[in-house]
Amino acid sequence: MRVRTLAATAVVAALTAAGLTLPLAGTASAVTAPRFDFNGDGYADIAVGMPDATVDGKAKAGYVSVIFGGPQSPSQSTGVISQGEAGIPGTPEAGDRFGSSVAPVDVNGDGVFELVVGASGESLTSDQLKDEGTITVLDGSEWNIKGTTVARGTSQFSKIGGTIATGDYDGDGDTDLAYGESGEEGGSLRFRPGPLTEDPVTPTTLRSYGMGGGTRDLATGDFDGDGRDDLATTWRATEDSGTFITRWDGQGAPAQWWADADRGSALAAEDIDGDGTDDLAVGLVQPNPESETTHCANRLGGAVLVLKGSRLPPSARRTSASRSPTRRSAGLRRTATTSARRSRPVT
Repeated sequence: MRVRTLAATAVVAALTAAGLTLPLAGTASAVTAPRFDFNGDGYADIAVGMPDATVDGKAKAGYVSVIFGGPQSPSQSTGVISQGEAGIPGTPEAGDRFGSSVAPVDVNGDGVFELVVGASGESLTSDQLKDEGTITVLDGSEWNIKGTTVARGTSQFSKIGGTIATGDYDGDGDTDLAYGESGEEGGSLRFRPGPLTEDPVTPTTLRSYGMGGGTRDLATGDFDGDGRDDLATTWRATEDSGTFITRWDGQGAPAQWWADADRGSALAAEDIDGDGTDDLAVGLVQPNPESETTHCANRLGGAVLVLKGSRLPPSARRTSASRSPTRRSAGLRRTATTSARRSRPVT
């Protein structure tokens, strides 16, 4: 696989092994770091989006830094992938913000991961003040990296690529794409069914937000234990906010499965309690000012809200619940700066 390679110091390698990453360019801010095997050597790699990095003198053109794993993981070399590489659509331009988000995905099921990369500031015309945004799939299995654009913003305000998630949501065997899209007044959550190829596919809208609304983060998990991917979303508008889970039925039709008024800045899905269903962690949880109930009214500092998955449908959980969902928690744990509450999601 051919990428530009930089020498990484022992300090960077040590910090990365501890779960931390350092930006490779002065003031560039790293956003996300999913673990995956990008070059197919059997070792986990780390991809870090650097959307604010300068490339070829273009401020905030952005790039993706790939830290390659090895026997003494991680490796001491780091690949830098930008739109200046042959085979990747576009060219480095100021404000493109290539690397706004990154997500690993095995598009064709061969065990080698591709990388989905957002460029939220990409302009599709010569007018650089327009920010339609693009989402590109990078294939690093061959010597030259190949990029395929799989989604484009529909207006000058779209800025797609800032929040993305992948999974086989509709259950047809193809990897699908979910992403946030901004608008002149309010944004939306969009769904682009697979396969993730360059063939044009019309995305659908899963949710529209009110004034100033936008998708803050997305996460894929099996929250109901049916063996299929579900989509968790946290969002915020000017006067409203919340977190919700979308699941697809046996016919591939989406529907909201669960919702809560609290919002967060980051989401993560994992079967924390080992019951066979993924749980949802909502980072930096905040209450909805328009809601009378919240999970975090008395928190100190930042908080992580953990919502437990369940094999029971929401209607069954409502029937069996003797108390409100905000009170059916296993307890509140606090430190001076963080707190967490565990609650089983119900509608």
